[in-house]
Amino acid sequence: MIAGYKITNPHTKQPTGFVEKIKNGTKIHTIRRGDRWSKAFDRSKDNGQLLIQHSTGVRTKAFKTVFVHRVVSVQRFEILMNEQKDAVVAIKIDGRDVKNFNKDFPDQFAKNDGFESWNDLADWFGEDITVKGDFIGEIIHWTDLKY
Repeated sequence: MIAGYKITNPHTKQPTGFVEKIKNGTKIHTIRRGDRWSKAFDRSKDNGQLLIQHSTGVRTKAFKTVFVHRVVSVQRFEILMNEQKDAVVAIKIDGRDVKNFNKDFPDQFAKNDGFESWNDLADWFGEDITVKGDFIGEIIHWTDLKY
């Protein structure tokens, strides 16, 4: 399956560095809204493996697959908002609130996804959450790390 990455952050207009971070091993998973990856991963258990094609320029003439990895695991990821959609009330991985993880967890999690900090990750997903509501999605892993 294809995972598209933006070269430039649409909010800051700065380079994301995602491709380089995948290459050097500092971006070790990616987050996607929905559940299509877990469904495909479950189906792949019977007939082999699920591959993630890290790509840029998706749906353009500049499309390019830059790396291919085997998906090792998929975890449910949620960012839940209050009714006014102006404050995060919970962040969960596989139903567990990250408040129960260690204090450094949010920033380390964000770095593992290619961001500099938790605030950068929150800014990236902020508009999507404002428009679509709670973020119910998945963490797609291509390393053995699991939260």
